[in-house]
This record gives sequence, C-alpha cells and structure tokens, in this order.
Amino acid sequence: MKKQISMTLAVIVFALSLTSCSGTGKDGIGWKSGQGSPGGTGGTGSRTGSGNSGSSGKNKDSDTDSYFYPGEPEYDFSEVESEYRLHDYYLDTVDVPWGETHDLHMVNGQIQNYFRYTAFDLNEVVCNKDLDNISTISRPRVRAFPADKKGYVVYEVMYTQIFPIRSIMYRTPDFQMYEFEGVNYIDYYTGTKLPYLSAFERNTKNGLYTQFIYEGKRYNFGYYEFQTQDDGKIVYSTDEDCNNILTETVTVTRTDYLVVPEDYDGLLLYVYVGDWTQTRPVVTTTDHEDVSIFRPEPFDDEENLDDYVFFGITRSK
Repeated sequence: MKKQISMTLAVIVFALSLTSCSGTGKDGIGWKSGQGSPGGTGGTGSRTGSGNSGSSGKNKDSDTDSYFYPGEPEYDFSEVESEYRLHDYYLDTVDVPWGETHDLHMVNGQIQNYFRYTAFDLNEVVCNKDLDNISTISRPRVRAFPADKKGYVVYEVMYTQIFPIRSIMYRTPDFQMYEFEGVNYIDYYTGTKLPYLSAFERNTKNGLYTQFIYEGKRYNFGYYEFQTQDDGKIVYSTDEDCNNILTETVTVTRTDYLVVPEDYDGLLLYVYVGDWTQTRPVVTTTDHEDVSIFRPEPFDDEENLDDYVFFGITRSK
C-alpha cells in the first residue's frame, strides 16, 4: 500500500468546528456552465509573471492573459465527496499591502522543491535511504469561470508534481510514503494564508467553505481540491556497491478551484522551496488522518521569504 502526505512548514492546525457534507458549494457557490470568463478585474496589487514583487500596481511584464482559456472546467462541484464549513475569519485592516512591503520572489514557470520518500517494515522501522529528493511542479494552468453566485468568479488552477524516486532498499518494504511541500495560496494584501486541505489518500475530491470579514463586510471563499496519483513502474537494479536500488516516477495531478469575489486580484500561489529534509524528523508512524483541515492564519514574518516562491493567480487591473 502506498500513500502520500502533503506537509507545509510553520503551519498550525487550529481546533475547528466542522460540518462535513456532500454535494455542491454552500450558498450557491459553484460555477456556471457555458461561456468562459476572463477572470476578476478591479483593484491593484496582485503581481503576476516573472521578477520580484516590491510594489503594488500593474505588472507590465505579466503574461497572465495567455493562460486564461474558454471552455468547461475539468471537474464539477457535484463530484465533491466531502465539504467542510469553517468558522468565519476576521481580516485585520491594512494600510499598505503585505506583498508591497516584502520582496516576494515571483515566478512564472516550473518550480522545484524537496520531497522525502520513506519505506517501512511491519514494525514501522525505516528500511531505505533516499538518493533523489527534488520534485518538479509544472507551471500552473489557470482558467476562470463565472460563479453561480453573482459577483464571484471561480479560478481553476491545475498543475502536476513529479517525484523521481530513487532509493536504496535495505529490506522489502511493507509500507511506503513520501512527504512534500504542496502548493498553497495566500492573500497579497493582508499576508493571510488561505484555508486548505491536506489529503493523505492518493485520490481525493474534497472542499471547504468559509467567510472572510474585512472592515465589516463579508466575503465568501471556497476551496476545492481534486487530486489523482499515477504510480510509475517500479524498477529494481543494483549499483556498483551491490545495493538494491528502487526507481519509480510518481506523478500527482492536482486541480484546485478557488471561489472569490470577481473584483479581488490579490490571490497568490506559494510553495516552500527550502531544504526541510535536513531538519524535519522522519515520520515514523503510518497512522494519519485521511484529511487535515488548515484554517487561515497570518504569514509568519519571521520566516525567511527566500525559502518561498510566489505565482500570481488573479490579474491586476
């Protein structure tokens, strides 16, 4: 049996009151079939394209328009198996956008980050040694669709993450898994990490819904994640030292849907790209929750922003 978990440094899981249900998004938040949408407009501040972000306003180097396409979404909200309702979240009023006060490392192509492959025997003792630990996240494909709820838009963000597993196997494993830093989202204006799900199973169709409150006004937010995993062929070979080498390429395809107000342009994707494999203890238990829920929280300004890369999803006016 092989599973995977997605982990992010410095993320705290808060105690939540959750309601699980199946079906479409709350309050009619879904998408309309039919024509495509160019996405949200209005406001300034969200930076897209390559280069560093140090100020708000339109990014002249942005090629955001090139990855907005017409057509139908890859998935439908009716396919969601479990949906979670989170508590309302109050955003602090800001005078200067968080992204404007930080030199964000904006990217516009593929992203490389670290992963760790671990194999266990029946006693949950590690029985392998990783040789490769760099995964590749493809440049996200972003499309926008009209939402069922007036004044909202649905962004579809699709990407693949490829794990070139190569490991010395000291014994035949009974359980295998890998850890990695997944893609998450943050608000350019307040530096708030947006809520998300972290699923342990390889194939997932889950979502969550909450409301943000800013200066007394309520804004709906929906996040839906569809994930599939393709395990490549396992090949065993022997190196010059007679070590038994396992080689396998695993591909995870994730399609995220984010439902936000159509005039909101502060949605950024971010990935932790620091080498956490040298400092984070190896997970030594196979007992994990199927889905972990992460509430919104402020980005910790004591973290090293050089360990993060950012990708603009919504476009500036």
